[in-house]
Amino acid sequence: FLDVADVVDAYVCIIDRRADLPVGAVFNVASGTTVRIGDLLEQLLALSSVEITVHIDPDRLRPTPIPRVVGDATALRAQGWAPRTSLKTTLEQILADCRNRLGT
Repeated sequence: FLDVADVVDAYVCIIDRRADLPVGAVFNVASGTTVRIGDLLEQLLALSSVEITVHIDPDRLRPTPIPRVVGDATALRAQGWAPRTSLKTTLEQILADCRNRLGT
């Protein structure tokens, strides 16, 4: 998971350095950290100002768990890019935007 501003910064970094990059260079835009969806949900619940009950729909669960998946942005970081916005800050901003749209 990345904040959209960090993704845009990654694209700008690549565009700014395009003249020095080899033809066909490939970059992963990734935080480099693994975040479980359950942990993401826990963070959102902790930021909430109301009590929320979570109900799991077994029909929507994947039949087998996905092993650890993490993007490797080493090549992009070598170009000078790194994410600057924490996941917590991104979630706070998303929640604030939703509250604003709902007028709460």
